Amino acid sequence: MSARPGSHRGPAACIARATRVAGRAVALTLVVLLTASACTGTPDVRITPPTGADTTPCPAVVDELPVRLDTLDQRVVNPGSSLVRAWGDPAVVLRCGVPDPQDYDPTATCFDVNGVGWYAEPQERGVRFTSRWSTPRIEVTVPSTHAPEAQWLSTLSTELERQLRHPGCPNAG
Repeated sequence: MSARPGSHRGPAACIARATRVAGRAVALTLVVLLTASACTGTPDVRITPPTGADTTPCPAVVDELPVRLDTLDQRVVNPGSSLVRAWGDPAVVLRCGVPDPQDYDPTATCFDVNGVGWYAEPQERGVRFTSRWSTPRIEVTVPSTHAPEAQWLSTLSTELERQLRHPGCPNAG
């Protein structure tokens, strides 16, 4: 029995064909894995970047924040901004360079956490903390599902105290 003319292409042709088949299989596997991870992953956190205050030092401040906040993993923020960071689901959200809290009460208590003074505003579904007396001003919103809400300020305050100007409570110490 003789081979048909042109049916034997040699080892190079076999290797090229095998490479094309393998390449398609790898590409298909990547598409399936990426699609599956997109379907099961945590959606991006939608955050409005702060406006109306000096945000110049914020990218450096935010860049020094931990990727993991105690037991909470960092989340993708949308739109991407060097002024914000988020952890967990639902997200604990930090915004840098925020203006004074809208309903700021000058007689309110300043809570010192690891050297950073925080003004607390109860919200419908959690607490918003603002480092009212620091430069730049930091806002941390903690959902009530992560109660007690102030617990998340400990790690953040330790990191922020080194970076903020006038971080503590006024007339402290």
